[in-house]
Amino acid sequence: MKLILAALPTLLALSFGLRVSKREICTVSSHNDPSKDDVPAISAALKKCGDTGRVLLPANQTFHIRSPLSLSSCRACDFQINGLLKVSDDWHYWRQQPAAFIVPNTTAAIIRSEGNTGIIDANFFGLLNNYTTLPPAEQQRIPKLFNIEKESYQVLISNLVIKNTPGTAFFVSSNSTALRFYGLHFANEGAVGFEIENAKHVYLWNNTIRANHACVQVRTNVENFQVEESNCIITAAEKRSTSGIEFQLVVREFASYIRNIFARKVRIAGAANGVVFWTGQHKDEYHTVEVYNATFRDFELEETAQAVYLEQCEEGKYGDGWWRAALNVSEVLFRNWSGQVERESELTCTAEC
Repeated sequence: MKLILAALPTLLALSFGLRVSKREICTVSSHNDPSKDDVPAISAALKKCGDTGRVLLPANQTFHIRSPLSLSSCRACDFQINGLLKVSDDWHYWRQQPAAFIVPNTTAAIIRSEGNTGIIDANFFGLLNNYTTLPPAEQQRIPKLFNIEKESYQVLISNLVIKNTPGTAFFVSSNSTALRFYGLHFANEGAVGFEIENAKHVYLWNNTIRANHACVQVRTNVENFQVEESNCIITAAEKRSTSGIEFQLVVREFASYIRNIFARKVRIAGAANGVVFWTGQHKDEYHTVEVYNATFRDFELEETAQAVYLEQCEEGKYGDGWWRAALNVSEVLFRNWSGQVERESELTCTAEC
């Protein structure tokens, strides 16, 4: 396994029909000035070398991100972050942006650090107050750190340190597929580490995730999702509503399901719940959410209230417009869990379940 992973960038390059030795390389120099935006220089390098080439952000340099960086020009490219990328502290600006780093309709992109020196510091997007105390409407304005969207395909993000992200670090959506996240280390907690919806073939391996709500949040219409050999550390002041892996199964206008989930060798510490299934819908109509073929094995729990929790939304509990949805569950397996919990798992279903 180690030999395969070590050679992964080369193997990916070969699989895309590239000759690594002939890649064009663009090395970006930082302004090293917090008042100057390094995004235009990085974008120019991506336009020049992003098509099968390499863009290098050297170690021992700080690149200041004062506007969103789009990786749309990265096509079978190797984007190496070996220095520090620091987001500006202008909350009034960032609250109007969807994400700091946008990966739209991108194919065969490798975003990584060589030598584990790359750091991405979201700088809390300039939030002066504790973001957990913001009103709900304002919390919704917290941008994602990475937004992987619009049918992005074959994207690898690896060996980076993530810090000071107040909201969601990695958001995957819009029919994106074949995404791999390896060797990521969250230096401190944000709200959610990974948020995944409407995507296929998403693989998390050997990550250390810190969060104060959920390490991984899986929404509807996700197929073939795996998380293996990872640590989930919840550091919320209050455990209530925190979870290691959360399946937030909200009924959509189109089909609502999760299928083919495999989670193995996951350590969860400090959460209210190890794994959570939550269902609900916005309409007073009969709908069903499907959960099919999910395996959770070799989990280790520390200071966790309960292992597994199921909740069907009750009318009025989460505000006007929320209704209970039916849940159709088949071939779900929990095996080989260890550790101590405060109470038995709560898996009571309503009649519609």
